[in-house]
Amino acid sequence: MDISSLANEFERVDAWGGHTLLPEGEYDVMIIKAVEGETKNGDQYCKLLYKVTSGDYNGKIIQDAFFFRSPDAKARSRTLSRWKSLSLAIGFTDFVYNTDLVLTHSMHVTITIYKNYNSVNRYAPLSQSQPQPRQQPQSQVQSVTPPPAQTPWG
Repeated sequence: MDISSLANEFERVDAWGGHTLLPEGEYDVMIIKAVEGETKNGDQYCKLLYKVTSGDYNGKIIQDAFFFRSPDAKARSRTLSRWKSLSLAIGFTDFVYNTDLVLTHSMHVTITIYKNYNSVNRYAPLSQSQPQPRQQPQSQVQSVTPPPAQTPWG
């Protein structure tokens, strides 16, 4: 069987079961998928997939996980803090109660390498000209107020 016609496509895919380790840095991304799962220990999580939308790594995928139901209060608090940062970066001002609501929204992320994986450390709006903040239907909104702006002098 001659598969030479697939050479160009071959260059664009990652190895099966593997992932592309992107260099540490900043990337513009779109949230393309939310997958709910459970760890071996029974902790529920949501894995988000981000597609890089510009630059040398356009089209590459970054994974991010949120452990909302961790029995460890510190880990849960860290997860909610990251979720709030992501929500604010894509324009939501209230608690986002459904992970599907973040799909197709874009933002700017900063990643580092941790244990041979990309780790998202910062979420930010794409630009200061971000569209008006989004809100969820009023019947299911729980208010979350962003922290006051920090100044260098406190």
